[in-house]
Amino acid sequence: MNSAISYQDVRFRYQNGKDDVLHDLNLTIEPGTFVVIGGPSGEGKSTFCRTLNNIIPLFYRGELSGKRWVSGEFLEKQHIASMARKLGMVFQDFEQQLFSTSAFLELSFSLENFGVAPSEMMSRMEDLLERFRLKHLMNREPFSLSGGEKQKLAIASVLAYKPEILVLDEPTTDLDPESKDFVMQVLPDLKDWVQTVVIVDHETDRFLDADQVLLFNHGCVSSSGTAPEILCNSTLLEGNSLAPLDLVLLQKSIGIAPHLATPQEMAELLSERIMEPIPVPARTSSPAIVEVENLSFRYVNNQNEALQNVSFEIRQGEFAGIVGRNGSGKSTLLRHLNGLQMPGSGSVRIAGKEIREWNRKELSKTAALVFQNPDHQIFNASVREEVEFGPRQLGFSEQQRTINVERAIRTMDLEEQQSRDPFQLSKGERQRVAVASVLSVNPRILMLDEPTTGLDYRQQSYLMKLLQELNQDGATIIIVTHNLKLVGETCNYAVFMENGRMRAEGHPRTLFFQDSLFPSMPPLWDLAWRLKGNALTVSEFASSIRSR
Repeated sequence: MNSAISYQDVRFRYQNGKDDVLHDLNLTIEPGTFVVIGGPSGEGKSTFCRTLNNIIPLFYRGELSGKRWVSGEFLEKQHIASMARKLGMVFQDFEQQLFSTSAFLELSFSLENFGVAPSEMMSRMEDLLERFRLKHLMNREPFSLSGGEKQKLAIASVLAYKPEILVLDEPTTDLDPESKDFVMQVLPDLKDWVQTVVIVDHETDRFLDADQVLLFNHGCVSSSGTAPEILCNSTLLEGNSLAPLDLVLLQKSIGIAPHLATPQEMAELLSERIMEPIPVPARTSSPAIVEVENLSFRYVNNQNEALQNVSFEIRQGEFAGIVGRNGSGKSTLLRHLNGLQMPGSGSVRIAGKEIREWNRKELSKTAALVFQNPDHQIFNASVREEVEFGPRQLGFSEQQRTINVERAIRTMDLEEQQSRDPFQLSKGERQRVAVASVLSVNPRILMLDEPTTGLDYRQQSYLMKLLQELNQDGATIIIVTHNLKLVGETCNYAVFMENGRMRAEGHPRTLFFQDSLFPSMPPLWDLAWRLKGNALTVSEFASSIRSR
């Protein structure tokens, strides 16, 4: 076979599984192409990736049939190790493949195992550390890095041994917008490192440079085409739990034939129109429920302060977003708001009480946190036990516990999974379990660190609608996210962190349209800025633009 990847009538069912996860899968990927795979969560994309190097069926057991070729090799006859030189993979749970004691050693591990000469090893590692902007982190332990820094390290460590094919399952989930743009621009230009690149992704903005787009649904390829063919079909994208492109939706709403265009090209197309500015609403007069004053914090054995003199307040009933680049201190800040970390100096007050004065159990009822990685807080044997754990530990009555648990499971669409082991679920499903486990204690303040990681468009929309409903019912919601668009659509207050400091704060409509504050913005905002407007959504844009 001359194709980079070729599958014929492939089917797979996990051991003890009820249904096939891959179903009559047929596809061909040519050498030298950049391919993006999208589609709903749980429809076989990650499973497909695991079959590419025989992790399925040699590690994850099950019933596999059909014919598979990768880089000319008939996979049925190959061991996992024999495929390593040909196909490198970055998993969706990328933290699982980091295990060395420094970023430098992480990069060198595979090179040493493949017998690369020391001089060549150093040349490759220096090149990758430079390309992925990791040079200043080379002596840091991987698990002391931010989620985005770890993700870039995982990609670089696989690239180091120059596989023929690079497969990345959700490679930019933990990256800030600038880093996402950087990685997606770097990958197609790595022809000196890897010939063929295959990416699984939910973010349609990342599909633009693809030579081929494959949509997975029900365990097989439901649609295939070029980037323009797929991305200009908003109905097709929504039907596959992928977000339509804002600029394509805008074109349709103002009577322009849908086509792929950059913000600059759209601005030129709309040069004869002007935008009416949209008023910024006044901030609520409710009392502050979170007060941070001159907060500073330094991790042990770290020369730099993770937080430096941070001050702001979040008022009762607000929906607040904390944004910033990887390593800016967002997650560290969030952990101070529920007492997981204590201030080095300065103060944090929750509902008027200093954080050090709170009883741990009472604080858990008041301010609950969903971690960035759901696996860091899931430990029970079933989904239902996980969701019940909080109310049980906090002494809720049996009646109240049952009401809360049933509501949380129903709200997060987990009824069918409630008897399953959480660690047998997809990462997106585990994320929903983590949210449900916190919802079950009905906290006054609900905090979520990267809540949409691993969720497809339908699930993200569902979760954000849920959070908005909880907010309307009186809960204060705080999210840390790299998704600026999410903050613009849902939040009424936002904080921008940079290098451990609070750089700016305010309503998203004010914050996101400050000159030079955000070098990488969603395309719709970029277009609005070029037209001297401040629309945050497609509907706002369409209603605020008019002819001169």
